[in-house]
Amino acid sequence: DRAVALLEDAPGVRLLRARIHEDLFDVEAARADYDAAVRLGEGRPEFLRVRASFLLQTGHPAEALKDARCAFALDRSAVSLGLLADALIANDRAREALPGILGKDPLVRSARSRVLRALGRLEEAVVEANAANDPIEKALCELEKGNLDEAAVTLLIPLDETRLDVAWSENPSLTDSYRDIDRVALLETRGRTLLALGRHAKALQAFDEVVLLRPMCAEVHAARARAFLQMGRYAEAETHAQFALRISSWCPLAWKTHGRTLEAEGRLKEAEQAYARAIELDAGDTETKAWLRGLRARMQP
Repeated sequence: DRAVALLEDAPGVRLLRARIHEDLFDVEAARADYDAAVRLGEGRPEFLRVRASFLLQTGHPAEALKDARCAFALDRSAVSLGLLADALIANDRAREALPGILGKDPLVRSARSRVLRALGRLEEAVVEANAANDPIEKALCELEKGNLDEAAVTLLIPLDETRLDVAWSENPSLTDSYRDIDRVALLETRGRTLLALGRHAKALQAFDEVVLLRPMCAEVHAARARAFLQMGRYAEAETHAQFALRISSWCPLAWKTHGRTLEAEGRLKEAEQAYARAIELDAGDTETKAWLRGLRARMQP
């Protein structure tokens, strides 16, 4: 019993338990274990960073920002600086991050690219992404610029539909250039690009892999819902949108997809509320605004 009690007080064990709870989609239990890991680890930056990442995924940006600030104050590392930048972006405070993101470290330049992209300064963001040798960030910049083919090429997605879409990790020629790339981030960005290209089945394959590796990311579940929506599979779209909202009620993509499925079912008032919530969370979403205008026109007597 004493040994079990000692294990319960080990921060590494609580992190492991948190990840098990994530696999079981138990948000509250995972949060409790992350809190325990930070407390038992006496606020060490590595535990603060892990909890901050979890809080960002589950829609708690203000709390994530507190952890990210503490982690960076403790170790001043490039990893903590990147997380702090992401937390500021999530809190719509990207402009505050820009002056402090200086240096030639690839992680720092990738973080600067993300901040510039959040500010809409896409050409500058591409320069930083190239300097960091970060294909994920470059592809995301190209996606936001509407350059789908360029994003696809960056992520090694064949543009010719007749060719076999080879997974990046199975291509031996990528060993050197992609060795340090986060597999989850790469798969998620590939999924987003494939979705934009209208290659829904391939996009779903990428998102399915991401869910296996990062089950608590509401954005990925929402992206799966979006893929099903574009395929006209409304019931599955609604299931995954609801799942994303269970993880985080702060996910605009989940709300807009939820609204679209409600509209398809004729539940117009509920759809209007869902669209309004999506716009409240992402005021720059012109697509949802257009959907809401069209819906309200339908609702006129």
